[in-house]
Amino acid sequence: MSRAPLSLGLPRRALRAFRLRDGLIRAFLLRARRFRARQLWARLLWACLILGLAAAPAGAAPRDAGPFLEPGPLWTDPYPPIPVPTGLSAPLGATAAEILAAFNRVPYRADGVVSDDGRHSLWSAPERSFRNPGLNCSGYLLSVSRFLLGANITLAEARRDIRGDSGPQSPWGEDWDFGLDVILNLAGGGNRPFPQDGEYPLSRNARGRPVGWGVNIHAPEFTEILGALAPGRIYFFAISKPDRRFPGGLSYYHNGLIRVGEGGETFLHHATLKAGAHFLDLRNPSSLATFRKAFPPLANGGERRVAFVMAPYPRDLKAPLAPPEAPPSPARRAPARPLAF
Repeated sequence: MSRAPLSLGLPRRALRAFRLRDGLIRAFLLRARRFRARQLWARLLWACLILGLAAAPAGAAPRDAGPFLEPGPLWTDPYPPIPVPTGLSAPLGATAAEILAAFNRVPYRADGVVSDDGRHSLWSAPERSFRNPGLNCSGYLLSVSRFLLGANITLAEARRDIRGDSGPQSPWGEDWDFGLDVILNLAGGGNRPFPQDGEYPLSRNARGRPVGWGVNIHAPEFTEILGALAPGRIYFFAISKPDRRFPGGLSYYHNGLIRVGEGGETFLHHATLKAGAHFLDLRNPSSLATFRKAFPPLANGGERRVAFVMAPYPRDLKAPLAPPEAPPSPARRAPARPLAF
């Protein structure tokens, strides 16, 4: 006698419940199998990735060090490359005029400088980076001087307190002569400002105001000195003025350079708040008047004075900015070739 099917005698509602339960169980088991398969594939992919990184040779990762100037025939090891900042007005050339033209019209940024590795940064916070270029006067002077002198001069070297009189404990105030320190350091530290009117803080004008080295911008001697500068050379300059922010009452607050052409052209290159990086031909009376207007006479009887120091040719720069007690470093010695103008 055959056995009746189990479904016989069960109500239809119970059969539907059993079938629904079986369907749910099968769906759950199928989803679980798919989930386990995805987990397995994920583990396999991670294993391949880890094995691939472990097998990669050292240094295979790309190095984002920014754009660098390619070494020329004279720039071979151990000479370091000089970083080329972004945002220049023109490609860097080989002559002084071409180098300065590349930095022309770079905007002004308070405390702005190009870092040792070519980033747009700040003197006071070199770890910061900016997308767009911006230089203050000392930042502009350092940036162009690296290429004019053929040495990757660092921020620390450029701002070194070369005369030991403007540190945190200085009676005349910290960094009161920052602009002067920069031009002396860029010139290699072996030159004195030209001309010298006496050692600060002993020099005072007829009205008892402290004055720096050099000559008054608005005095006839200033134009006489411009006419006496040697053709084919570059001169760094720093401007001083009475400044109550410092205990000594004086600061060197602006600097730049003068490029004297072989024909006697006298181009003053600097960066200012309103115009950014630019140049003026001081042989032109209107340009000289523009420069003097930007640095007007002081109503309190003080003077804005300009001190000059001759920049060395690349071949003259033996050990740029190394401390006196340190031996010359061949890795920072400049190539032995004159700079074309």
